[in-house]
Amino acid sequence: MSLQSRKTKLLDRSTESFLSSVEKLEGQLHQLVLGILENFDREDGRLIGSAYNRNQLFQLGRELEDAFANSRLNRRVQEWVPDFEKLLQLNRQYWNSQGWSFTDRINEILSDDMQIRINQLVSDLTGSGVDVNVIQGLQQKIQEGIVTRQRYSDLKEVVKEYLVTDTRQSQLLRYASVITQDAINGFDGAIQKVVADEYEMDGFNYVGSLIKDSRLTCIALTSAPGKVMVGKNVVPNPYADLVLPGGAFRIKDIPKIIERSYNNPGWNKSTTPDTFFIYRGGYNCRHEALPTMLLESQKK
Repeated sequence: MSLQSRKTKLLDRSTESFLSSVEKLEGQLHQLVLGILENFDREDGRLIGSAYNRNQLFQLGRELEDAFANSRLNRRVQEWVPDFEKLLQLNRQYWNSQGWSFTDRINEILSDDMQIRINQLVSDLTGSGVDVNVIQGLQQKIQEGIVTRQRYSDLKEVVKEYLVTDTRQSQLLRYASVITQDAINGFDGAIQKVVADEYEMDGFNYVGSLIKDSRLTCIALTSAPGKVMVGKNVVPNPYADLVLPGGAFRIKDIPKIIERSYNNPGWNKSTTPDTFFIYRGGYNCRHEALPTMLLESQKK
């Protein structure tokens, strides 16, 4: 099994297992919110804009913050650390087989990077991140229900759809899916960047399989110099003039790739030449920019 296949298998299994913990939390949060909503002031079954309701809305936010802070997600993130270490080991084995061993400096940089990503993930799932991306959104929906005098029974359905995964993902699960994928895939990208810098590699291959909803950037980079489909139309490949024989790209052409990708769907506009290996095709990208030493024939 290739390195890419082994890593894909690890990443898929790892994130699926982690997200199952998030789904278990949904029911607890839903019951917490319903318990607070039950006491909201109503007239004829509709919410009203009373001072009590406004205070309860703030109270709901505080209780949800406490619920996330005291949930098992913090512990679950720490349990996820071995998967980061397995990913690191797979890369170490691959680069050793290519004749590029991990130096002490590489190991030190990556150890620090992994810890920073774990700490950030804890904050995103139990602190400020989940407050901005989940709790405040729920408060806004309830506030809209108060302003529009929404029926309490209808508001309960809105809350359930927002918090509980059923026919579609809850807001929490969508948010958690993105940040967890970006955390571990970003770490894999950081490994490639550190190796490329340490050994002054001058090229990279953009690898990974395409799926139905693959983005334009990834489709074009993996198929360059061939044309690409946009909707039902075939268009010129924006990177056709940058690809080298063998499908490789020059690292010094990354600024051109970024410039041409800026308005592509899903592109992370924070991407710079230094972070390209980490962000690759954009948010939640599962492709990989794998550094390499260009052959003399490619350099010419």
